Amino acid sequence: MTNHEHTCRNALSLHCATPGRLRCVQFFGKFVEYLNYITIHMITEFIYENRSILIWLTSLSTLTFFGTILLIPVILIRMSAEYFVTPERTPIFERRHPLIRFTLLLLKNLLGLIFLIAGFVMLFIPGQGLLTIFIGITLINFPGKRKLEQRLILHPKVLPIINSIRQKAGKTPLIIDNKHILRKDEN
Repeated sequence: MTNHEHTCRNALSLHCATPGRLRCVQFFGKFVEYLNYITIHMITEFIYENRSILIWLTSLSTLTFFGTILLIPVILIRMSAEYFVTPERTPIFERRHPLIRFTLLLLKNLLGLIFLIAGFVMLFIPGQGLLTIFIGITLINFPGKRKLEQRLILHPKVLPIINSIRQKAGKTPLIIDNKHILRKDEN
């Protein structure tokens, strides 16, 4: 018996208490190989059977990524410089027909939700996560939205990036009134 076989038998003797320890270890080794084969086979089969869904998900992911890169600057540039100084705003769709208003609000909130989810994902992968989350929150209607927006704008990375994008487009920086915005230490 070689030194390597002796070392393997001693190490494996802790795992198999039967007299045919080597057969026991060989069985478990083949069992693990079989499980690996089944797992790889199942993954391959899943990809093959669901390739159209995976293509759609990949396309949607790519579209969302590039959509956020293109739309974030447009939304930030169109935002009023006094957005955080003025009191609650009146909805821009208020003068529209109720059906059109409902459709536009639904689309705006859906777009905001997409930005919010994409921003959360971008926190873990390369991308503008906090900025995308901020845009998503500004588009969605929910109670307490204004306070959350004001807290996010005070994040050290958010306001400088927004003002940089606005400056490149020739827009004035966002005006922040710190007296009316709750800070983290004021809770």
